[in-house]
Amino acid sequence: MPEGLRTALNEGSSLELRPTAEGADGLVWFAVGPEKVGVNLVAATQSHQAQIENLPDGEYKGGEELQGDFGVAFYSRGRFSEGDVTVEETVIFLIHPAASRQLEIHYRYPAADDSAARVNQLIEVLAELE
Repeated sequence: MPEGLRTALNEGSSLELRPTAEGADGLVWFAVGPEKVGVNLVAATQSHQAQIENLPDGEYKGGEELQGDFGVAFYSRGRFSEGDVTVEETVIFLIHPAASRQLEIHYRYPAADDSAARVNQLIEVLAELE
């Protein structure tokens, strides 16, 4: 487990992590898509951009290609309003190591000036996958 996160839920196919720092809020969760031929991570990133831009006050902040133990991955980040709070969401998209499925690691948290640290924390989660 990366430093600064703790397991909040680990039941069946659900795994959620929460920040441990005092006053820090947020949620990391994993999603696995159906098995299919031709998982397209670029299209997944573009779809995330469209989702963000269609939310109230949605503002896409960009994405980047990553290289890791599981091959190519992409992260995608944006902000939107949820009630009276501005929320930021970063998602890492990669191909599941055990099958031809899309694996997504989401991190949603109150938007602040700590975006770089939050993205790095999510990349650390990716680095810890086995």
